[in-house]
Order: sequence, then C-alpha cells, then structure tokens
Amino acid sequence: MHSITINVRLKLMVMPLSDFQRRRIISLWTQSDGKRKLTAIKKLLALEGTITTHQTIRNTITRWQETGSIKDRPRIGQAKTISESHYRLIDEAMAENDERTAADLKKLLSEKFGEENVTYSERTIARARNELGWTFTTAKYCQAIRDANKEKRVLWVNKCLEDEEQFGDVIFTDECTVQLECHRRKSFRKKNAPRKLKYRHKHPPKVHVWAGISKRGATCLVMFQGIMTATRYGDILTASLIPFVHKAYPDGYRLYQDNDPKHTSRYIQAFFACNSITWWKSPAESPDLNPIEKVWGSMKNFLREKHKPRNMGELKEGIRTFWKQMTPKMCSRYIDHLQKVMPDVIAATGAPSGH
Repeated sequence: MHSITINVRLKLMVMPLSDFQRRRIISLWTQSDGKRKLTAIKKLLALEGTITTHQTIRNTITRWQETGSIKDRPRIGQAKTISESHYRLIDEAMAENDERTAADLKKLLSEKFGEENVTYSERTIARARNELGWTFTTAKYCQAIRDANKEKRVLWVNKCLEDEEQFGDVIFTDECTVQLECHRRKSFRKKNAPRKLKYRHKHPPKVHVWAGISKRGATCLVMFQGIMTATRYGDILTASLIPFVHKAYPDGYRLYQDNDPKHTSRYIQAFFACNSITWWKSPAESPDLNPIEKVWGSMKNFLREKHKPRNMGELKEGIRTFWKQMTPKMCSRYIDHLQKVMPDVIAATGAPSGH
C-alpha cells in the first residue's frame, strides 16, 4: 500500500519537459559520446530538480538522433474518413441548395462515388459540413424583387447618391397591420426544465395603422379597422398629413409612399393636385428604402416585449405609447439609416439589401 502511494506521488511529480530540460538531456548524453547510461542521466537531472523517466529520456535522445530537433513530432491524429473530393462535392452541393440535409448529401455522394465508397455516417457528413463553414440558422426573409424593378432601384439610389440626398424635406409614410402579441418569440429556461407554455390566440385581434416620419417629426398616427380604400386613404391624409405639413413644412415637402394601387389611383392623384402634395415617386418592391418599415418593426417589438397587451384596448394604448417616443431626433435616426442601405442596394445590383 505504501509503495503504491509513492508511485502515485512520483507520477504526479513528473511534468512535461521544457526545451531547456530537453537540451540538458542531449548535452549530458553527448558529453559522454553516448556512453553515459540513462540511469546516470536521470540521477544527474534529479539532482538539478528535474524529475523524469527512463522512457522520456530515451524518447528525447531518439527524436534528436532521427530529426536533429528536440521538438515533439507533429501529431498525425485520426485519419480523415472523408476524402478531399467528397469535401468539395459537399461544399458545392450546399452552395447550390443551402437547405440540403445530411441524408440528402449522403445520397448525393453515393450516386456520385458509389455506395461502396461512402461508408461513413450522416453524422460524419454533418461534421464535415460544419468544418466547411456551413451553419444551420433561421432564414431571413425579404421582399421579392423583379429584374425590371432591380434596375429602377439602382437608378433611384444612384440619383440620391449623386445629389447627396439628406432627405430633409421628405415625409416617409406607410400603413401596417399590428396584431395582439404579448410574448417574445424566444425565452430562457433552465436546463432539463420543460418549456413554459405561453398562450397565443388562434385569430388574434388586430388593428391597422398609418403614419409618417420626417426629420422634423412624425405625423399623427391613425388607427383603423377594415380595408384601406382610395377614399379612406384620402380621409387619412386629410386628418393626419395635411395638418402636419402646414405646421412643420410650410416651405414645401416631398411625400414618399409605396406603389400600392390605392396610393396611385386617379382619386388620389386628383387629391394630391387639389392639396398641392408633391409625390416623390420611388421604385416598386422597395421596403428597405422606406425607413418607416424599421419603425413598424420596433413598434411590434415594443408591444411584444415591454407593453405586453392582453386585449384590443391595451394594444391601442401600447401603440399610442410607442408613437409618443417618435421625436424629430428619433425619426432622424431611422431616416439616416438610409445612408447605410443605399450603398448595399448598389452592391447587390438592385436585389434585396438585407436591411
């Protein structure tokens, strides 16, 4: 029992050798022209405070004789199961279709190289895919844009960049549908604890809102139910936009709106002419070029994460509470974000910018 304890203590005392200690072993061995026994070298090292084993001394000398170096040999590790050609096919297949599963990749590899050459598991394929840099994440959706509108987006953005547009006299408008949500889409839970159930309405109550933002502040926010028609849109502009521009933009302004048919109808065009509204035409299918879209996203996050409404009254109250925060400074922050969006639209040649 006593000897076992001593052996355990000796093993604990043996530490990996430093480069200095390895060079000392080689020095002691070469000084005797290789005649000094390992036991003698071990005793001399012990007197100097270096505790090691015969095998370590032998390995150090052998490695120095074979390589001329005291460094460890490169570790080979386990040989890769998947060949380089298989790695290339996995990478090309994922680039072609980023929704492929490990089972899909294994089937593709078997068809290409033969089942007898694909002996590894789907788990091994998944690891190889991770090594190639492919990670599984949720998709980020964007507006579908037709090729004709991509060209128009590039032309519009280039004109803004050439003119060094700062959007100081532009009122960005849009409508949005807000539904009742009182929980974040993700939450924390302790490990091994069951997920907490959070209720959700099968048909949640919802309300439509319309508003505009500019560097001089925000218009009044209008909430309504039912379908937006050209006539109702004219009534909303009369109630919200017209009073705002008389107060904030007596020197003139430009109205930014999307190309929804009710926004471009003959009725609205006549309404614009009667009320001297200058419509600044924008490319279709371009929500990333309207900063109020970001405002709607912030509003929904505020309602979901902070206000947490439980009925229609609380939902409307939360919308009004959020809109009170839309000061000229806050509106300018959203609008100035366009300076980051426009170069990305050019870089994407009119395709979705990712904003």
